[in-house]
Amino acid sequence: MPAPALASILAFLSAFATALPHAALAPTAGPTHPPLEVGKKPTVKPNPCWTVAPDAEATLTRGEASATVSSAGIAYGTSFRACRRFIGEIDVPADAKGPQGGLGGSTPHYTVRPGLVQSPNQATCAATRLTMDAYLEAAGSNGFVLQSKSEYVGVWDAASFVPWCVLTLVEGSTPAPQREPNSAGRETWRLLVDASRGDLQLGVTARAAFDPIYY
Repeated sequence: MPAPALASILAFLSAFATALPHAALAPTAGPTHPPLEVGKKPTVKPNPCWTVAPDAEATLTRGEASATVSSAGIAYGTSFRACRRFIGEIDVPADAKGPQGGLGGSTPHYTVRPGLVQSPNQATCAATRLTMDAYLEAAGSNGFVLQSKSEYVGVWDAASFVPWCVLTLVEGSTPAPQREPNSAGRETWRLLVDASRGDLQLGVTARAAFDPIYY
């Protein structure tokens, strides 16, 4: 075979071998998506836990030490519900103020905390888990804003005068640490709470309580 012809064949084979890996990795055409109209925002489905009516409501009224909402009698985790958590709302009016003076008085500050309808015993305490998301609609606003996400586990307090299961914070933060009622107007807490022990769903509570003065 003439040398020029052989050189042409070798050059063709070399170019084919170089291009082959790149051809094998070439992207394939994916599914087509309709273009987003200019100025139109994509549709986002809201979280039903933000939009449905609360399961229970309470108000931290003037002169009262606390206000509590409870899931007692509510199967909040059943499949027919849009939101599978207990939803409690607590209003804190601008003039809210706890008991004053004498034994049982309180500071101007309040704290929001979750709890259980029934306290676990020593055998079931450590397997108890509770979570709470706390949202606040501040005075003058028209929507809830996330303040904290928290997770608690049961810890048995055997040293207490009456031994009991203490819900101990293990992740996140406590909402409204030493918060005062807002003099600008009423504020509302929306509290999403759930608790379980294994596959068993537990009744929960949430409360806003003025910090007591200890003597």
